[in-house]
This record gives sequence, C-alpha cells and structure tokens, in this order.
Amino acid sequence: MKHQLLLVAVAISGAVVGRLTSLPPNIVGTAQAATPQQTPPRGPRYPGGTGHDKPAAKEKAKGEAKRYQTKNPPSENSPKAYLISRKVIDSVLHQPGCIGLRIYPAYVNSQQPYEPSLIVVGVARKGKTGYQDQVGTYQDNKTAVLREYIVGQTDDRCPSSCDGTEY
Repeated sequence: MKHQLLLVAVAISGAVVGRLTSLPPNIVGTAQAATPQQTPPRGPRYPGGTGHDKPAAKEKAKGEAKRYQTKNPPSENSPKAYLISRKVIDSVLHQPGCIGLRIYPAYVNSQQPYEPSLIVVGVARKGKTGYQDQVGTYQDNKTAVLREYIVGQTDDRCPSSCDGTEY
C-alpha cells in the first residue's frame, strides 16, 4: 500500500458559523439577525514544523497523509506531492534573516486546465511574535547593494514524476 508524507503544511482558513434567528412572535412581529458566531482559530499542532525521527511518529504522519489522499485523491491537477531541489531550498534558507519557509500552492496558468505548482518563500521574524515573507528587496550588509530575495517554485509533481517509493 502506497503512503505519502505531507511535507507541506497548507493553511486552511476557518469557516464563519452563523444563523439567523427571529424574535418571538409576541414582540412586534419583526425579525432580527443574530450576530454570526465565529469558531475561534485553532493554533498549529506543530508550530514552525517538527521533524519526526521515531518510527511511531513517522507511521502516524504516514497515516495522516493517507487520510488526506483518501479524501483528496491525487490527479494531474491535484498532485500527491512535489519535488523541490535542495539547491533551491538552501538558496532561500541562506538569505539574511531567514528563519524558515512558507509554502504556497499556486497555479502556473490563469485558465483551465490549471497547472498546479508550489511557491517557496523565506520567512523572517517581524516583532516578537510575527513573521514576514521575504519577497521584495534587501540591502546586502557586506556590499550595501540592493538585492532581490530568492523565491523558489516547482511544478515537479507526483504522480507524474514518482517512482513508487513515495508515501
């Protein structure tokens, strides 16, 4: 049975839950909308990510990937996984102030059939608790030259480039 490891955390926005209610019939017969109730966002289970090195943790991750694939079967427009080279990852990570990566799903083209890809950007701390994508320019401290941050991208996707050893 094939399994996959989710290497990318994809942000999922929460849904606003609300309902309309009516005033009791004994109050002037008018209806009023209740204030929508919003489900509070749940914090991440693995803030900033985690590395699994214990067999039980890796098996759990495989199970989570399998559960995702069962609910979202891979296709040409919904890849199972992506490959991005270490060279690209290293070039993004070695930028000044970079403490991690954000990975964004994207479409290469603007018309159907959409061709999916991933965009990888460096992230720097902003303030005490925030983060900021490194996507514009920065001043090189050694040369005082204005440089562009490197943004990685890949559309090398599985199943079209997999050999059967993936999760």
